[in-house]
Amino acid sequence: IEQANIGYFFELEEFSGTPTEAADSALHEIARECLPDLPERAEAPTYEIAVESQGTVVDTLLTYVIVRSSYLGGAHGSYATNYHNYSLRDGYELCTADLFTPEQEIDRRIRLKLLEQYDATDDEGLAAAGFFPDYITATENFLVTPYGIPFHYNPYEIGCYALGAVEVEFPTSELNEVRAR
Repeated sequence: IEQANIGYFFELEEFSGTPTEAADSALHEIARECLPDLPERAEAPTYEIAVESQGTVVDTLLTYVIVRSSYLGGAHGSYATNYHNYSLRDGYELCTADLFTPEQEIDRRIRLKLLEQYDATDDEGLAAAGFFPDYITATENFLVTPYGIPFHYNPYEIGCYALGAVEVEFPTSELNEVRAR
């Protein structure tokens, strides 16, 4: 779990090492990607990157939230929230297939919730609200809480930037109904 979280936090794929080594590697990568070849006396552009994380134990799970924001030039900055849920007993990361069966139609239920949240009647209405209906499916970016499961979509994942982050919440009571069917 620790190695996975180091990789997620510093955005390093298949990394194995200490947090200090990960930080060094991430900083070198940022410098390589973000700092252009500047003449000796040129002033470097201003960039900002912030990353925070929080872990919580929920029954037999460790939930891990990573929030990042950055401004690397352009019209606006970017931000993202990523959720990770681990079994403390077995050490693996949960996915939607661990929680829902195809018969529970979680993709359809997410779409229905979005239709309701955005006062739309169909995919055309969602598109008019700024969504990309073809991309609306269950995401692996979900959080298990004592109160339910929110599915979190960062900007551009299922809609335009102006929509911001979109969250579709399934309260525990509703999840019990889904599981009973």
